[in-house]
Amino acid sequence: KDMFILGLMIMVMCAVPGMSNAVICVVAWICYGPVIGFLLNWSGDVVGNVLSSYLLNKLHLKAHSARIQQLISNNHPKVMMTLGYMIPFIPSVGLNYAAAVRHVPKKDHLLIIMIGMIPTALLYALGGDAILKVDWKRLIIVTVIIIALIGINYLLIKEFRKHHRASQQVD
Repeated sequence: KDMFILGLMIMVMCAVPGMSNAVICVVAWICYGPVIGFLLNWSGDVVGNVLSSYLLNKLHLKAHSARIQQLISNNHPKVMMTLGYMIPFIPSVGLNYAAAVRHVPKKDHLLIIMIGMIPTALLYALGGDAILKVDWKRLIIVTVIIIALIGINYLLIKEFRKHHRASQQVD
């Protein structure tokens, strides 16, 4: 019963724009350990993103945001979306929105979500388990991973801005 409620909370918080499920994901790992916690978080994130994507596909969306425009006009949008799901600091609802605007086939989008959510789920699993066990070595590793993800996020944003400036100069 508790596992179902945690999974439901992860799913809903993932599907609702602006909500972060990070704390609930860490709680899942503290309660259930790294393996079951990982599976609970990963499946909740996948289902939440699929639900969000399904609802967004029911709307007739246009790419109003400059970032969404950059993502869908990229030469490799599926790769960029997969990377976006891998980084916990990028809102997944924006990626779901981009997939809806670009009309990414449901099967492809599901695969992108499933692959993209693995690193985030593992990060929360390692972090939650390391906090519970006060494993300083693992906490340092998780901190380094978080710093690396922030760096990747910075580089992606920098690349998006560069691409956006280049496309504006062409127009």
